[in-house]
Amino acid sequence: MKNKNNNVANRKVTLPEMVYQLGRTQSVPATKSKILCPFHDDHNPSMILYENRFECFACGAKGDSADFLKRFEQVDSAAVAKFTGSDLGSSADLPASENLPTAPVQPVASFDWQKYVDAADEVFIRCVAEARGVSETVVASLVGLGKIGSYDCQPAFPIEENGNVVGAHVRGDKHWFVVPKGTKMSPLIVGDLDASEEVFLCESQWDLIAIFDMNKWWNGNDVGAGVATRGAGNGRFAECIPQGKRVYAFPQNDPLDVKTGTSPALRWLKDVATSSTNLELFSVATPINFKDANDWLRKCIDDVELRAAIDCAEKVDAFPAFYDKGKKSYWVNNSRGEWLEIVEGALKRFLRQAGFSSKTPRGDVLSPLDAKLVELQSCNDIAFAGKLAGYSKGLIECCGGRILVTESPRLVVAKKGDWSVLKKLIDQMFCHDPKQIEALYGWLRVAIQALLAGNRRPGQIMVMAGKAGSGKSLLQNLFTELFGGRIGKPYRYMTGATPFNGELFEAEHLAVEDEVSMTTLAARRHFGSRVKEFSVNETQSLHAKHRQAITVKPFWRVSVTLNDEPENLLILPPLDESLLDKFILLKAALHPMPMPTESLQQRNVFWNRLISELPAFVDFLLNEFLISDAMRSERYGILHYHHPELLSAIIELSPEVQLLGMIQGWLEANHADQLHGTASEIERTLRSEYSSDLSRLLSWPAACGVYLGRLQSLHPDRFLFHRSADQRTWMILREGLTKPTCIWPPLSQKSKEDQ
Repeated sequence: MKNKNNNVANRKVTLPEMVYQLGRTQSVPATKSKILCPFHDDHNPSMILYENRFECFACGAKGDSADFLKRFEQVDSAAVAKFTGSDLGSSADLPASENLPTAPVQPVASFDWQKYVDAADEVFIRCVAEARGVSETVVASLVGLGKIGSYDCQPAFPIEENGNVVGAHVRGDKHWFVVPKGTKMSPLIVGDLDASEEVFLCESQWDLIAIFDMNKWWNGNDVGAGVATRGAGNGRFAECIPQGKRVYAFPQNDPLDVKTGTSPALRWLKDVATSSTNLELFSVATPINFKDANDWLRKCIDDVELRAAIDCAEKVDAFPAFYDKGKKSYWVNNSRGEWLEIVEGALKRFLRQAGFSSKTPRGDVLSPLDAKLVELQSCNDIAFAGKLAGYSKGLIECCGGRILVTESPRLVVAKKGDWSVLKKLIDQMFCHDPKQIEALYGWLRVAIQALLAGNRRPGQIMVMAGKAGSGKSLLQNLFTELFGGRIGKPYRYMTGATPFNGELFEAEHLAVEDEVSMTTLAARRHFGSRVKEFSVNETQSLHAKHRQAITVKPFWRVSVTLNDEPENLLILPPLDESLLDKFILLKAALHPMPMPTESLQQRNVFWNRLISELPAFVDFLLNEFLISDAMRSERYGILHYHHPELLSAIIELSPEVQLLGMIQGWLEANHADQLHGTASEIERTLRSEYSSDLSRLLSWPAACGVYLGRLQSLHPDRFLFHRSADQRTWMILREGLTKPTCIWPPLSQKSKEDQ
């Protein structure tokens, strides 16, 4: 028959079936599984099998079924002869061996790696340990194993192929390079991958060494094995890890790309997950204020924090997807690592593309595709998905619910440098006033520290008031960049104009700027109640349109910029005792900008210069600036500060001061030295002349008594209060009068009857 005379490459027999019949496996391997490569001395499965092709990442052998059989003939000709003598065809039908590339079983290494290991003396070991913040012991142990050498006094790591060192990966003065030039990269493996239950996977060799050092691997502790892929683009090297291992990956904290919304570290982790589908993969989160595991672990005092991070590691799915039970939709990763919301029909197409069949196997109830849908709905359900202020992308547990955070804030990475233009802007704006500048720097320092550490520390409302053109809005926009690059507009919600606040939870910085002012007392009081919510409360109710409200813990900092005229200051709430410590009031002065800003091009150059100086400014705030003892606060980190002129102007606009004006007007109109009676009696007396204004001012019960109490704290000599068994009486004196002209305190009703 025709199919008996065709070559193997064109037959229906799959490559995994051929491998089994050649005696290389105990059973027919699954497609995309890994086996020991028969073309080199392979101790860890490094060859991946597809239906009709193969590839070995270690020795580089690859091709189709015919290529495999011809190569294998060099290893075991008897097995090939037996196989090709079957009804599958004859070896004579295969291409001639001289037409196929050959790979020696044991290539001879020509690179003298040992001389670089021998050059790693005590001085070299000490310098490497000091530079990377690890112990000399771990470096010396790795030198003893031949995993570190000295190449012209530079740290070097071996590049292995087929069990032999064929080159070195060297850290130069400015960048990494390989010798000999053109050497093909391979992963750095430390420890026994076959015998280890846990495998640590890192992009960087230094990260891997820091993890081993923290676990005191050199002391004989069984801490597992490790693999460094040596670059974010080498996630596929995770294929060297044997199937079924529990792998802990340590992605670095690379900044997100503004255009793509992803980073090299996220792409590396995705490559690891897709190339290692038979591994139990977990992602260990390095605290966001450290750039990588080496940077983090060099500042840890023991292995407790590391073990806690490993125990809390998030499992990585080769096909990450979640079911939003509130919206009945699904969230999947697109090619750029971004989270995409789709309906079930679109999800099925994604699943089919990932290899999930829609056909139900004989004896099963569900197809693999339907089984995956059930798994997502029952195991990967979430209460909410979206951006969440203060949190990095990923799955989190918050207030008893699971939330998928779809985007991370773009935090400014501290770096020493020049920030002279920004410093000049701030100094001129606040007239070189050390109190105002310390309050500003302290507020920013506490906020940035908390944001980097992932803490939800309370923070005051930052108010900057001054003339138009003083740079208030410019500085406010820089706050947005410092807090992660996301901004929300809370004014409508804070004044009660809308009950929905979902969009506010997507931004770390909430800014009130040039809003349509609502100066009614009711709106100002509503603003005041929200101030307590935004500055102090840790848990918040997230209520988006068409969604059930959920409770979360966002990170927020609120800033307000306004002109310092009375009508503009009226958007702020009355500053009673409960609100005074929740505001920082800074007065901005009109001044020339430190760079030209006349044209649009000049303004863009100025803005770009300020943005470029932010890393240096953050470094100053975190590593050089210290809050003075007098300004430290246990609750907020920095004490509140109120510029005297602003505080006086706001107090003048308070309802109690307005009530004082009415009282003084009544005393003058009636030529009276004093006004006395209960709060209700005084209110009735004033209504005779100020009916409409008093109704707006005293819009809630007991308002008159509360305002009289505040006025007593401001003017204790003029506002006298007496509380007896049957009533509470006030005596209010005109300005300049030192004592009442009648009996005070008044006699009670019982005393009068006794007389």
